[in-house]
Amino acid sequence: PPEQAPETQQESAQTDLSAPTDPAAPVQQESVQAPSQPEPMIETQPEHPGPKPDRKIRIDTDLYRIEISARGAAVKSIVLKNYRETIAEDSDQKELIDAQTRGGSVLMAYRDSRDHRVENAIFTTDQNQDQIEVGSQSRVITFRHQTDNGVTIEKAYKFHSGSYLIDLAVRIINQGTQPVQGRVALALRNVMSEDAGGYGFAGPSGLIGPDLEQVKIKNIEETPKIDGEIRWVSIESRYFMTSLIPAEA
Repeated sequence: PPEQAPETQQESAQTDLSAPTDPAAPVQQESVQAPSQPEPMIETQPEHPGPKPDRKIRIDTDLYRIEISARGAAVKSIVLKNYRETIAEDSDQKELIDAQTRGGSVLMAYRDSRDHRVENAIFTTDQNQDQIEVGSQSRVITFRHQTDNGVTIEKAYKFHSGSYLIDLAVRIINQGTQPVQGRVALALRNVMSEDAGGYGFAGPSGLIGPDLEQVKIKNIEETPKIDGEIRWVSIESRYFMTSLIPAEA
């Protein structure tokens, strides 16, 4: 079950061109030859350049626009096209993830005998375009990262037109010679103030067994862990929520 994861310098060089001279010393004449024409420099590029850490892929559906970063294959932004931040006519469309959220959301941890820091790992994808439109056909965007011991981690997002639901499949593929044992954790993250809910609830919540658990922002440090069967977890604001729901739930 998913568990919540906890967050050129330029150098100047000076050359001293002055040197003490002896006025009585004879002046020696030296022949100076013009420097030969330098050969042109050829800059080479690797055949397979590595992934760009700052690459972000934007996916547009009819209902929302989502941005996923190559770092951690994390969700950096979700903008709802049919809702706005305020009632003003010129208000921006509703953003569900605060821009100050460290690392984004839908973060992943993978732990076997070592704690792989995949939250900050750079994932690759076979998508050549950075902007993708989702029409009547669903689209799958797969991100991959390989650890130093030959384990490939995949996060595959599937987007659908006409729905706010996003499918997420996480796969651990062992391409090494030794068996591995470990566990995977997923986490939601967002920045919220203590009074974000107004008269309603705002903060992390979840259906743990038969009980709905809600943790107020001001009490979050006092409630670091809730045990039980996790049916779903979410982060609620006053009118919206983002959730992780296991497929078998």
